[in-house]
Amino acid sequence: MTGGWEHDALSVVRARDDVRILEDPTGPRIMVLASKTGTYARLPKRAVDFLRELTGRPRGMTPLEAEREYPGVRLPALWEFGLIDVVPPGGLAVDRRLVLRLWLENLRFRSALARHGWQPMATALDRPPTQGNTPVCRPLLFDAIESAARVSFSLPGTSRQCTTVSLAVDSVLRACGYAARPAVLGEHDQIFLHACVRVGAHVVDPGDTLPELREFTRLG
Repeated sequence: MTGGWEHDALSVVRARDDVRILEDPTGPRIMVLASKTGTYARLPKRAVDFLRELTGRPRGMTPLEAEREYPGVRLPALWEFGLIDVVPPGGLAVDRRLVLRLWLENLRFRSALARHGWQPMATALDRPPTQGNTPVCRPLLFDAIESAARVSFSLPGTSRQCTTVSLAVDSVLRACGYAARPAVLGEHDQIFLHACVRVGAHVVDPGDTLPELREFTRLG
């Protein structure tokens, strides 16, 4: 974290996946740990209830919503302790290193799909479940990857085809230690397929995933 606590009405507060809680407290406050930084704090139950609620909202809530639903909870203090993230209205700054990685992966999979047709996607769909992190809360890295992938589309040689993009995103996520897997979505009354990437319950998709589409699953 850099700088001080700053937000406006269009910011979004998000839960962090590395937050751990010490259950069965003996006093009025509950011990909470941000495991990645080793920062810990004793919080009132109201603040812990807020963190639990925020964990169940993958896209987060605005500070105004948080203040309305959980009055008295000090968001700046939770941010200082590393227990929440804040996404500015314009989104995260684009990570140039991620743009480069996704550009190179896009080129690789565009070439593979051009040479072998559907086979690279079939191989990825049939891949056994990967070992890796399956976060409860949506990490900001997923947003950063989506933003970087969109920027990489403007670089020479890239493809916007969802199969190419999803294979590139899947590769980068797995390299970052996440249990990612490609998914193909569709609907019975539509002649339309869309590929994206799932990490547990989270969807990572630089395109416009249609929420009404459902995932193809194995027979039996």
